[in-house]
Amino acid sequence: MYVSYRSATRCCSDRRSPDPLGGFMNRTASSTAILTPSDLDGGYAQLAHLHRTRAMDAFPVEWSRTGEDDFCVRAQWTSTHPFFPPVSGNRYDPLLVAETFRQAALLVLHASYGVPLDHKLLLSDLGYDCRMEHLVAEPGPTDVEVDVRFPVLKRRGGHLSYASIEFTLLRGGYEAATGLINTRMLSRPVYNRIRNGRTDDGCRAPEVPGIAPSIAGRAHDGDVLLAGTAQQNAWDLRVDTGHPTLFQRPNDHVPGMLLFEAGRQAAQAACAPERFVATSGHIAFHQYVEFDAPCQIQVSPMVTTAGDRTARILGSQGGELAFVSNFAGSRRF
Repeated sequence: MYVSYRSATRCCSDRRSPDPLGGFMNRTASSTAILTPSDLDGGYAQLAHLHRTRAMDAFPVEWSRTGEDDFCVRAQWTSTHPFFPPVSGNRYDPLLVAETFRQAALLVLHASYGVPLDHKLLLSDLGYDCRMEHLVAEPGPTDVEVDVRFPVLKRRGGHLSYASIEFTLLRGGYEAATGLINTRMLSRPVYNRIRNGRTDDGCRAPEVPGIAPSIAGRAHDGDVLLAGTAQQNAWDLRVDTGHPTLFQRPNDHVPGMLLFEAGRQAAQAACAPERFVATSGHIAFHQYVEFDAPCQIQVSPMVTTAGDRTARILGSQGGELAFVSNFAGSRRF
């Protein structure tokens, strides 16, 4: 739907070596040290590169360069992740695919291109398109390979300032998903000027009750990101800055992946009690979503054609459009 890119070069398969720390995904949640990159053309992921603090929420394991601006990232999934459980019974969650793409981009930008860890990486948009027949979940850990390509790179002041990134996820030799990300990289002083004083990383959102987890397509109340309103197909954003997966370090604004998941929950809630599996999705960000003001999320009337459904979600705050997300799904899943 968004990108179809297939690298002819295999990824980390030929250079994979034993992890003396016992395997990335098998380590305890308190683990913070991962092997450093072995050279400029590849190495192991570090939690800092992925902007994660828990190993269980960090999916890329290692990376390698396959061309001038082409890379491959080996990632590892588990079907028992508490926030990204399988959907439709036995398919990996498409938002797990999107999060893996995001982390793969962070890894390559930091480890290969040298983007400083204190720079802010701000998503302009993110999209994914899954082939669910190739995403059957397995009971134990499973490896996937992500081809990562940078067709557009811009630099300013000696550092990358913008990147357009394309992804192809391979599983068992099959193309299981494609995706895209456009992102800006800002130094801390530039970011502080743009934020105009709103850089308090200790912000918290008001606590509000969520809608029923079954309506949002979740199993646990703590994962519900929508609060009810009097309007049909409209909700307020619900944010818990203590969520162990969505908030692993302080933020001065609501993270983009939280807004992506909130949009998906809104699409699910709009067609409840029927299930909506968003096999493809895209989100474009127009402004920051702040913690201290309500954010309204509204679903346009869903469109059904030939058994497929599409949903358009608008997020607004203070009367201004904050983000637009679109999801499509087949009733097969």
